[in-house]
Parts: sequence; structure tokens; C-alpha cells
Amino acid sequence: MAILLLVNVSHTQTATPANDYCPVLTDQRVDSTIFVEYQGKRVYFCCTKCRRDFLANPSAYLANLPQFAVASSTADVSSGMPTDTGALEQTRDSADQVPTRGGVKTSKVIRLAGKLHPVVVHFPIALVITATFFSLRAIMQKKQSYDHISYRLMYLAALSGVVTVLFGLAAGAGSSWPALLAGYFSWHRFFGLTAGTWTILSATAGFVAERGGSIRLRRLYHAMLFINVVIIGITGHLGATLVYDPDYFKL
Repeated sequence: MAILLLVNVSHTQTATPANDYCPVLTDQRVDSTIFVEYQGKRVYFCCTKCRRDFLANPSAYLANLPQFAVASSTADVSSGMPTDTGALEQTRDSADQVPTRGGVKTSKVIRLAGKLHPVVVHFPIALVITATFFSLRAIMQKKQSYDHISYRLMYLAALSGVVTVLFGLAAGAGSSWPALLAGYFSWHRFFGLTAGTWTILSATAGFVAERGGSIRLRRLYHAMLFINVVIIGITGHLGATLVYDPDYFKL
């Protein structure tokens, strides 16, 4: 399989013939701003999700494209690329995608844990945001009782955060991403580990503040909470980019 490149090509370059309908959702007309360059030909899609599906397995959709109307059993002489399914799959593994964990095979338990990552990740996020809300109430109303609620929420957030980080590492083990998304994955993993570590540190600061009771310790705890929310927001944005593609904010 040829190397897939997501690039912006000048409008003066011709791509013949162009597909009017999405190769993934074949009854949907394409969006001219959503495309990839594949084997020297431009392929259009109706949405970024379809583009991502195509990137994952182009050979499954070539029959729906007028650009690739030649029978799949015939080699493309001009490009010198094999068209049989076995060769395509082998080339995709070696060229089209960037291994994020060295291509290491993972056990069923690790794969299951990875699939559960999107489920468990919401618990520490909700707990940290709720803890921050109660701390804001404590600051505005000058009632330490709200901070005591916040402390306990952060204890739970730290525990669930450890599980979330482990499941996230399991999700990334042995996975591969298109070159366009490999960098986003690396940053998502970095900020995910940072968010988990910072959540534990914030909970520790809350534990010390709850027992020390000084205003300085409480202020330190509040500052760490606010930083925690920012880190979680960045991590979430990078995770959404992996799911919906870099232009998912585009209307």
C-alpha cells in the first residue's frame, strides 16, 4: 500500500477523476475540503470520520472510487505498487502507519483494559472539576466546609486517576496511528501522565491542607486544582483530536 499523506495541494494540481460520492458512505456527496492524497490521486470524503476509516483500511473502499477503477487483481504499472490485499496490508503495517509502542503484541487483558479507558477516564475528570467547584465556593463564601468536600473528592480522583492512566497506557500499547496523528498521540500520552501525576499531587496537597488548616496551604491546594483543570482540558482536547481528527472544531 502506498504511503498515505494528508497534505494541502495547490488547486492548480489536477486529480482525475475525482469522486463525487464518499467511498465510505457511498450515498453521501463529498465535502471538497476533506480529502487525502493516495497513490498520487486525491480522494474526497463527506466527513472526517470517513476519512479516518479510509486511512485505517484503504483497500476496503477502493472499489467505490472511480480513481481506482482498474481491477484489484492488476498491478498499477505506473505507480509500481501491488494491488493484492496481502501486499497492501503488509505495506500498510510497515509504511502507512507509525507504531506508537514498537508494534509489540499485547495480551487480551491489556486490550480489554485499553478498550475500557474511554469509560473510566470520565470519573477522575468529573471528580476534579467538581472538587474545583467546591473550592471556588469556599473561596467566594469563605467557608472551609466546602474545601473539606473538595478534599475528599480529590482523594477519589487520585485513586480513579491511577486506574485511568494504567488503562490509557494499555490502550496505547501496540497501537499504530497514521503519521498525521502519531504526534497527537505522543502529546496525549504525555499530558495524560502529567494529569494523573498532578491529580495525585493535588490530592496530597489537599490532605496536608486539611490537617494543617493554614490559609497558605489552602491557597496552594486551590492553585494546584486550577492548574489540574487546565492540564486535563489539554489532555481531553488531544484525545478528541485522535478520535475526530485535527479539524474536529471546524464547522
